[in-house]
Amino acid sequence: MIFSSSLIMRLVALAALTGSIQGSAVKRANPYDVQPFFINLSADAPRMLALVNETRLPSKEEYDGLGSSAGISLDTLETLQAQWIEKFDWHREEAALNK
Repeated sequence: MIFSSSLIMRLVALAALTGSIQGSAVKRANPYDVQPFFINLSADAPRMLALVNETRLPSKEEYDGLGSSAGISLDTLETLQAQWIEKFDWHREEAALNK
């Protein structure tokens, strides 16, 4: 499964927020001194998947007929929820990010 760079950036941001990125947090004199880091979502992935799985979506569109101007469609949310629960492989994505 191929994911957009936007999704990858969101995963990295989520990992940073949850403390799943392991690396040095020491401030450096040179802000362009990029240091290697490792993303470890293993501890947080089960909780995130449980949250996705436990999320109850409405049975019908709240604002039917408005399309994307009112947010993400219910069909899209249902599809994304099913993909994350049934098909998304955290370990494979984590390995790809840590290459």
